[in-house]
Amino acid sequence: MRNISNNIAFGGGESASLIENLIPNKKYFVRAYAKMASSKVYYSDEISFNTLPEDILTLSTSEINFKKEGETKSFTIETNLKVTNISSDKNWCKVSYNANDPKNVTVTVDKNGTTSPRTATITVEANNPATDKKTSKTVLIKQEKGDDEDSEWVLINGVKWATRNIDKPGIFAAKPEDAGMLYQWNRSTTDYLDNYDNSIYASASSWLPANDPSPLGYRVPTSAEIESLLSTTYVTNEWTIRNGVTGLSFTDKASGKSIFLPSTYYSPYYYCQYWSSTYYGKYENFWYAAYALICDNADLYFGCLGLHNNARLPVRPVAK
Repeated sequence: MRNISNNIAFGGGESASLIENLIPNKKYFVRAYAKMASSKVYYSDEISFNTLPEDILTLSTSEINFKKEGETKSFTIETNLKVTNISSDKNWCKVSYNANDPKNVTVTVDKNGTTSPRTATITVEANNPATDKKTSKTVLIKQEKGDDEDSEWVLINGVKWATRNIDKPGIFAAKPEDAGMLYQWNRSTTDYLDNYDNSIYASASSWLPANDPSPLGYRVPTSAEIESLLSTTYVTNEWTIRNGVTGLSFTDKASGKSIFLPSTYYSPYYYCQYWSSTYYGKYENFWYAAYALICDNADLYFGCLGLHNNARLPVRPVAK
């Protein structure tokens, strides 16, 4: 048993003494005594008290690592305090728990749509109702970087190319290898217009912004931007197969970042044909045409060439 004593001098009346360095969660017995000038000693009645338990807030881990695809994991809390809040400082990292019994905390991380690793911090806050003393602990969340195709766009030869085709107007296709929907030139809808050549769409000076089916923040590329993608000085290209889909891969020589354009049809070779926003003119004084990326894996075509704009092609947009 550890004895603690305080000696103070006073000339009568009331006095107080502060007892420090007590052990948490222990029972103590206390009595006062007074030693007179005559050396006679008087003792008070003995009293007892219990010190408060030590504040405990322990987390089962201080760091959780996640894969780029996004996952759900958890950690546990051991505490004798009242947990007041559990929060994440990033909206891509979400926490859930039972507020009445927050022993188990579930952490859900979204897919990393960037080409850099990222971190978040989860903070567990608690307080001691008896003393109102507050304390907190944190868990560091780490997620590995996403692939180029996981990002919404990739910079290739100075142009921010989307990593996926347009599906329905204003919506990207689910995956880079998905062809998406087909569009007649200068139209924002996917339905086929039979009398297209006589419509206002065919002879427009460019693909008009009001008719652009690209998602917010994107637009149909110009012929110059397609030409920059075909520049073998700064960009390599190769026919390849991605998840069972044949297409063209374009890679920026400086950064190594790439995009994949799925082929649009096969007859008898694989073809990649994608619209630009640039008007070509009237082809052989017969029908209207616009520039399009036209390539095949037999090396018959490789360029940004004029094509009857009545055709229905996919669109790979660029970021504004």
